[in-house]
Amino acid sequence: MYILSAQSGEIIFDEDGIKVTVFSIKNNQVSLKIEVPEGMTVSRAEILNKIQAKQDKK
Repeated sequence: MYILSAQSGEIIFDEDGIKVTVFSIKNNQVSLKIEVPEGMTVSRAEILNKIQAKQDKK
């Protein structure tokens, strides 16, 4: 797990080719731009949890 401070415009890279840019910071909200290699999927945890819950009901 990484915990770090960043300012708007700063970029974080990882070895799998994922690039995260701090797009903007306003009040108590941070907007991130996430770029991933073609074919890779990025999902929010709450969306994946909803999908999993629906599949478990079947």
